Amino acid sequence: MKLSPDLRQLLAQAATLVEKVDLLNLHANSLYLQEDLEVARYLAEQARLMSGCAGENHQPYYRGLAVSLVTLGDIGLYISPYAETLGLYLEALAILEQNDDHITMIRALMGVSWVYFSGGDYPAAQSYIDRAISAWCH
Repeated sequence: MKLSPDLRQLLAQAATLVEKVDLLNLHANSLYLQEDLEVARYLAEQARLMSGCAGENHQPYYRGLAVSLVTLGDIGLYISPYAETLGLYLEALAILEQNDDHITMIRALMGVSWVYFSGGDYPAAQSYIDRAISAWCH
């Protein structure tokens, strides 16, 4: 997939893999919001793969991994089976419970709620909405 010249330049200027992952995630989310789902998905997948060794001493960069999973979940609401999408959000939540990223946690909780709502499991959807609201208020 061809990257925009601007993104290509920013990635070339990034000093670390963490910076590259953050750039990919930022652009993936921006393109998702602009409904360019194919490119957004590609960038989020690249961020997801790169996150596996982008941290200190080639350890996983968990925040980058969680953000990419949530973005992939958001995209999946439009183009993937709900079970796959739910799995992405739940994987992100498992990571986020060990890391402090308030906004991404709320995005993941809202995503899980939407998957359950779309599948007709309204009590589960309400439970995750309540958790998202609680996270927002604290």
